[in-house]
Amino acid sequence: MFDVTKAKMAELVTYYNANSGKPAIKKFADRKTAERRVAALVPAADKSKKPSKAKGTMKSKVIVDGIEYRSVKQAFEKLKLPLGRHIGFRMKLKAAGKLDFEHDDKKTTFKTVS
Repeated sequence: MFDVTKAKMAELVTYYNANSGKPAIKKFADRKTAERRVAALVPAADKSKKPSKAKGTMKSKVIVDGIEYRSVKQAFEKLKLPLGRHIGFRMKLKAAGKLDFEHDDKKTTFKTVS
């Protein structure tokens, strides 16, 4: 694995010349430019080791009227419930384990799957 942040400038130039497909260069203007350009060439497998930002929360399966859904959002979409209210409801459901959602005089019972 090629670590851009630990490589010497000469190694960055060599890597860039070998992998860029552009005419060879003798040096970079500065370290920041060198790291940015070489990092763009490093294969995606090496980039996956960088810590990533967590996106949202883990999905929790739910059962609604005997049907299992992979998330509260999916259940709201399939049941045509107001999607703008699913996040607040999901938080309450996770705390309670089982909860009713009322909309248009219809009560729907949600239960979390362990």
